Order: sequence, then C-alpha cells, then structure tokens
Amino acid sequence: MPELPEVERARRLLENHVVGKRVVEVVAIESGGGPRDGLFDDIVFEKASVPGPGTLEDVLLAKECTSASRIGKQMWLEFRDHRVKDGDGVAVLFHHGMTGSIAVKGLGATPSRKRMEQTTWPPRFTKCEVVLDDGTRFAFSDPRRIGRIMIRDTSEVLRKPPLAKLARDALSDMPSIADFENALTNCKLPIKALLLDQQKVIAGIGNWMADEILLQARIHPGKLSNALSSEQVAKIHEKISYIVETASENLSNGNDLPNDWLFHSRWGKGKKNGPTFQGHQVKHVTVGGRTTAFVPALLRLSTKEPAPATQTVNKKEQVTKRSTKRTPPRRVSKRLKAK
Repeated sequence: MPELPEVERARRLLENHVVGKRVVEVVAIESGGGPRDGLFDDIVFEKASVPGPGTLEDVLLAKECTSASRIGKQMWLEFRDHRVKDGDGVAVLFHHGMTGSIAVKGLGATPSRKRMEQTTWPPRFTKCEVVLDDGTRFAFSDPRRIGRIMIRDTSEVLRKPPLAKLARDALSDMPSIADFENALTNCKLPIKALLLDQQKVIAGIGNWMADEILLQARIHPGKLSNALSSEQVAKIHEKISYIVETASENLSNGNDLPNDWLFHSRWGKGKKNGPTFQGHQVKHVTVGGRTTAFVPALLRLSTKEPAPATQTVNKKEQVTKRSTKRTPPRRVSKRLKAK
C-alpha cells in the first residue's frame, strides 16, 4: 500500500508538471487495455460527488490547476476558473488505496518502479486521464479498485471527510515532542497500532514505515504507548522525522531507500529460513491487526511489562487461548438387572 513517501512523490510530480496549467480535456472512463475498458468505474469514483463520467469534465474543463497538496496518504489538486472572480474553486482528491498510481506521460508513475518504466499510454487500468493546455497528460490508475477519486469545493475540502478526520501530517506538520508524548501517554495501545491510526496522533505512517521507525528506535511494536519513557518517546519522534524525510526525498528523486534499513529484509514471510537483518532473524507477528516485521534479538519487552496482544504468524509459534469450557464428565450407564 502506498504510504506517505510514495504519495508525496506523486504530489511533487503533479506540482512540477500540472500546477499552473489549464484543463482542456477530461476522460473519466477506463482505458489502457484492462478488462473494464470503456466503462465508468462507479467504485473508484465516489458516488456522492462523481455520479457519472461527465461530472469530472463538467467541473474541471477550462479551469487552471492552482496547487497540489497532501495530508498523510490523502492527496488533492485544486482548480480555479480565473475568468470568474467570485466563487469557490474545486478540489479533486486522489486516494491511492492499495494499488493506486499517478502517472504523467513521458515521466513515469508513482509509486511502483515497474510502472515508472512503462512505455505505453495510457497506463493499464487507468480510471481517468486529464489533458492540459500544453499537451501534458496525467492519469490515475488502480488495478484493484480500492483507491478513490472525490470532488469537494475548495472552501470545504479541509472541513469534510476524509481530510477533516486526519491527524497532523508526519512530514509537514509533525507535533512537538511535548505534544507527541502527551498524545502517546494518553492512549493505552500497542505503539505500532497507534502509529498506524491516521486520526489519533499523526497521519501518513503505514505498515512498513511503522516497523522501520520502531526498529531504528529499538522499541518493541507491542509495547503499550502509555508505558513508554520520555527518552523512548523522544527517540520515536526523532526516527519518524528522519525516516519520513529520507524516504520522501529518496523516492521523489528516484533513489532507493538506505541499504541498512529493515525495509529490504522485511519481505519473505513464510520462506523456509526466513529473512535476516544484520545477522538476526526477522520474525512476523500480528500487531494492531497488521502483519509486523521485527527482530526479536534487538527488540525485547521487559519481563515486568504485560505481553502485547500479538499473534505469531508461524503456525508452530501461534498463540492460542486455552479453552475455558470444561469437558462434561463421562456418563456411565447402569444396566438394570432384570428381575
């Protein structure tokens, strides 16, 4: 699933090549050679704001893109008709879901590197394509149809879902250490689960980033947030800023993530020997409902701390609750003697 750095790369791509240009054509039916070519995707397009294929064209045609913005994993473009002095502009929100991707013709796509190397246009599973006055074309594609495209008035975009519910952005609006510690200590959740919650503390952290942050901070993913020391909170705060900024810059510039990150060793769950990190075995457990990669040799809970609510993926190590139902006593029938 695209996380903050991947979505930030898409935002920068559009900021550099779309902002300041006027829309001359909008195609809101599927294209690119997929099985739904020629159809309007009433799942990806939010039904309430984009009820049909003509809606997007009606609101965007002849308008100029004025900005590309992002909070967490949510990205949006704002458009305005400069011929009209009064009135709101329109915002088009793109949520990548699991497999969503933004592409600019001739410049590649985000977030998949495989899609960056594509040579055909439009990309397969394109849901909408927008053409600008200088010939620039950009498209949103989504094979699994979990992403969303929504329309809002610019005056309401921050006051309505999905943006209204989001916490502060982990890249551009990171809270102070004091505010961060206050938010963590007021919750009693495994720290991994709290980092994944887009509404409680910060927005933009996804599964692989949470694992990376906690490993580099040397905090067990199942440790309860209200049991963290001030030093541990400060370390998590530091690693969030470092990892989010580094990943955003590297991916935006087409570079790989640092070689010494867990990211390169987290894959391979279920393989015979399993992945390793710095010579230590990487284990996979479930924390907060998500598969979690961590290194037991480097991340240990104190014996005084309660065990986290985790479930090991490996069947041999799977934690199961012992049944509390008592087995009824065996009935012994008595044969009556015939008189």
